[in-house]
Amino acid sequence: MIIYVADFFTGLVEAMMMFMLYNTFCVKKDYIPNWVYNVGIIVLAIMINISNSLFGYDLLNFAVMILSCIAVSFLYDTNIAARVLLPFFNLSLFSILEIIVLGAMMIFGGLSANEAINIPSYRLLGIIVSKMLSLFVVNIIRLKYKKKQVLFRASYWVLFLLMLVTNIIAIFLIVELSLNTNDSYLQNLFVICSFGLLFSTFFALYLYEHLSEQAEKIYNQQQYEQHLKSQIKHLDEILVTQNELKKFKHDFSHCIIGLKGYIENKDYEKASEYLSTLTEKFISGRNIIETGNTALDAVLSTKKAIAESKGISFNTKIQIPENLPIEPIDLCVIFGNAADNAIEACDRTQNCDKKINLTIICQDNRLFCKIENTAPPIKDKSLKTEKADKRNHGFGLGNIRTALAKYETEPSIEYSDSRFVLKFVIFLNE
Repeated sequence: MIIYVADFFTGLVEAMMMFMLYNTFCVKKDYIPNWVYNVGIIVLAIMINISNSLFGYDLLNFAVMILSCIAVSFLYDTNIAARVLLPFFNLSLFSILEIIVLGAMMIFGGLSANEAINIPSYRLLGIIVSKMLSLFVVNIIRLKYKKKQVLFRASYWVLFLLMLVTNIIAIFLIVELSLNTNDSYLQNLFVICSFGLLFSTFFALYLYEHLSEQAEKIYNQQQYEQHLKSQIKHLDEILVTQNELKKFKHDFSHCIIGLKGYIENKDYEKASEYLSTLTEKFISGRNIIETGNTALDAVLSTKKAIAESKGISFNTKIQIPENLPIEPIDLCVIFGNAADNAIEACDRTQNCDKKINLTIICQDNRLFCKIENTAPPIKDKSLKTEKADKRNHGFGLGNIRTALAKYETEPSIEYSDSRFVLKFVIFLNE
């Protein structure tokens, strides 16, 4: 009875491995539902078991199993070579691994080939171990072909090998126990437990792979959402700039009319005074910050325009040399994120007097920086994001810390019910 049960599970495992190969190298047909493929596994397992029982180890058995595998291959879109070669490869792999396991049992177990094949418990051990090894090889082929890098982490293969070794040891102990009893019920129970271990390994790996794929999808979705939000923020900056240009164009057209009137009347003195007044007006009304550092000027001018478009006063006091020994990208990360956080904090406050004060002073090879802004009461003392979507927000302060770490410094934070202050000092190389 043990052999019949073992042979039944053998056919099922071989059918599952065959479909794993087809799923790897072929494409499922869109109009065929998934349950048909599950039924196909059962049908192929029955065909393999019938062929094994009728023809044994005869070449006719090999031919019938090849034809059975080719028959189920029509569930997939593929070429003739794949339909024929994959079944040959699959059955050849099983045969080779069974021979290897048989040889190992003869060498390490001190058994003859006849004992290993005909003693039910040892045959069961050989079947289980050979199928586990087949699962291992087919899984490597499948993952390598599909290039699922997330599944090539060391933890995956450590888990697989650990389960493989422990299950083989457990099955070996089950076989040893089965040799000490003549109770057919217990022997059949040993068989079921042994194959249960095999299928539990298969199912555990399936769950691991499925969860890994889900984790990868979630991670990609998070990256996409973060990228999308950064693009939206960039779009807001462009809109603010366009609005500034529209205001300038509107005001400038009216100013030109006035200047043109003075010129037409040949009142050049008044025209000169009017032109000087316009120059002072447009320069004082611009949001451009000019420190001499291109990267810093660009990011601060943009943030200033955004803040003022939201009714936030953005005041700066900056005294720095043109050539700061700080990477431009780091300047953008540090002050861009600091300004964004300050603007968002001001947006959330109910205070009518919303303001941001930025101070950057360079003295004695030290860059002193202080960003002070109006802020609502802070609920989370760990300074995590106040936004509902915490998964895709709250990176600003972390990015500032990372950028400052390159210059061996950390920010200092002070806050009260209506005020937030971020300070840091960067020691500059001479």
